[in-house]
Amino acid sequence: MDRELLAHHYAVWTAIDEIAGQVDMSRWSLAQHCGLDPTTFNPSKRVSVNGLPRWSSSETIATILITTGRSWAEWGIYLDQMKKMYVRPESKNQA
Repeated sequence: MDRELLAHHYAVWTAIDEIAGQVDMSRWSLAQHCGLDPTTFNPSKRVSVNGLPRWSSSETIATILITTGRSWAEWGIYLDQMKKMYVRPESKNQA
């Protein structure tokens, strides 16, 4: 998978984890509060059996935001922060 796409995948799932932590919920508890299967946000669900990344749907993300009182603007900030943690800028001195 393209490194940039992998960074976005990491950012989405890490942002979900971050939001859960900020509202003092586990992944399991957040999923339940969103009306989802409790295992929805488990790390094992983030990659398919054939190794391809699984992505949360926009409906699931919207439900997370509604449930936790977050906005789409805040979601964007989370994604940017999480992506920066994954992708380190390369040094300008590198060839």
